[in-house]
Amino acid sequence: MNGSLTFTHDPSQTFVSSSITPDLISGNSYTFNITNLLPGAQFSPIITVTQPAAGTPILCTTTATVSDAYGFLGNYSHNFPQVVTCSYDPNDKNVDPAGVGAPHFVEMDSWLNYQIRFQNTGTDTAFTVVIVDTLDAALDRNTFSITGHSHPVYVSYTPSGEVTFRFNNILLPDSNVNEPGSHGFVSYRIKGLTTNPDPTEVNNTAYIYFDLNSPIVTNTTLTTLSDNFLGLTDADHENSSFTLYPNPSSKGALLKYLGDETNNMQVEILDPTGRIVSEKMLMTSGSLQIPGNLLAPGFYLIRITGDTTSHVRMVVK
Repeated sequence: MNGSLTFTHDPSQTFVSSSITPDLISGNSYTFNITNLLPGAQFSPIITVTQPAAGTPILCTTTATVSDAYGFLGNYSHNFPQVVTCSYDPNDKNVDPAGVGAPHFVEMDSWLNYQIRFQNTGTDTAFTVVIVDTLDAALDRNTFSITGHSHPVYVSYTPSGEVTFRFNNILLPDSNVNEPGSHGFVSYRIKGLTTNPDPTEVNNTAYIYFDLNSPIVTNTTLTTLSDNFLGLTDADHENSSFTLYPNPSSKGALLKYLGDETNNMQVEILDPTGRIVSEKMLMTSGSLQIPGNLLAPGFYLIRITGDTTSHVRMVVK
């Protein structure tokens, strides 16, 4: 299989390094050519960037175009919106999609992409790193698959759902000697059970062991699986005069105004960082159809502005 992969980081981030040299660099976009990728093989550049201040919303994107000798042509894209957080402990766990609102709502049939990161902040080389991760009972273990790792890893499972990632002879330097080389990660994806009730909470925590030391406990990720989380909005949700449905939306969404204001209203679509991604639209009859072809998959904010009204709604594509 041949093609190309392009990674674009947020303008607020600064590129540091890549484990694979990019074939093309254009601004904050880095393109890698893919040549003769064999069936079952992976192409996984590890890109290091510096982050802006805590609390800053960022958006990274990946796009890929691949083809083979039999006429297959595939085009793929993925948006990864996040808010920068800081922690004393550099060992953590995250899940993509992050989900909507405080419950972190995600559609029932979604893939959950987990990544566990670790760093040796001790004073000597780590010879073995072991990560123990007990899968939530609501997750379908038959859909589990590894999607990436920084070093060779051996994976084992138990009937109770405990997954162990073992990095033998990793020789991970400590951060005082080699900060960039002191990091590692493993990532996997999994789906919820088809028998889960709506909604279902999914919690996950990992335990990271460096040699014979006590485990470092990561943060606990939260995902709420549901197909019924319509109309997440701004802080005045209870008194909001707008409805937006369906939400999530795969094709488009209908925005309706239920209030008393009669003037025309301007509607804009913004990405999670606040950048405008569409031309202003005019709502003239109390409703507006938001075309699905305006948006790539991801999270967006819809800002509605009138003479006396200003609201923000969130939509998931």
